[in-house]
Amino acid sequence: MSNTKVDLIDMRSVQYNGFNFIMHVKDHFKKFSWLFSLPTKEARHVALNLKNIFYTFGSPKILQSDNGKEFV
Repeated sequence: MSNTKVDLIDMRSVQYNGFNFIMHVKDHFKKFSWLFSLPTKEARHVALNLKNIFYTFGSPKILQSDNGKEFV
């Protein structure tokens, strides 16, 4: 993975089974995307899913985000 972007999509207006956010992670080199449903946008939920991607596919050289509290 070379250049990866991550962002959260707020779905609180149409929540489903307690999930309020969707985390979108995209590898711009391979054009591959991952989507994860999250109950909150706490750093622990974000980190757990990112860690699983990095363990499986390797860590990116660049990880871009909007510098929200959940990413910093």
